[in-house]
Amino acid sequence: MAEVATQSGGGLFSPEALLMLSIFGVLDIIDFFLGSILVVDIIAILVYSAWTYFRGQAKKASETQAQIEAARKTREEKRQQFGEKKKVRQASLAKRGKWLRKVLFILEWIPIVGMIPGWTLMVYSELKD
Repeated sequence: MAEVATQSGGGLFSPEALLMLSIFGVLDIIDFFLGSILVVDIIAILVYSAWTYFRGQAKKASETQAQIEAARKTREEKRQQFGEKKKVRQASLAKRGKWLRKVLFILEWIPIVGMIPGWTLMVYSELKD
């Protein structure tokens, strides 16, 4: 059977990262020069939420594919070892940076403090995880 190659996020220079960083960079620049306009923050929330939702779905799909491959390998090992039992353990990934995203999200709604590039930093934090 053919091996399925899984890809990681690609880092900060992947097309997804460059697109999102540029979109939120522009939104932060607009937010900085025009002040705290609610419309810019609403647009940023909609785009960021949709992006993180679809990114999470892609991660779940790749994890499911990895589980299927692990199950196939386990089945083959069991067949080769004549019934010896083995357990496949998955390491749970610790969600780092969640608190930073929450703090940046709250700070983005404060009028003067919202001028920091919070949306860009949230995207950067999401890409690093």
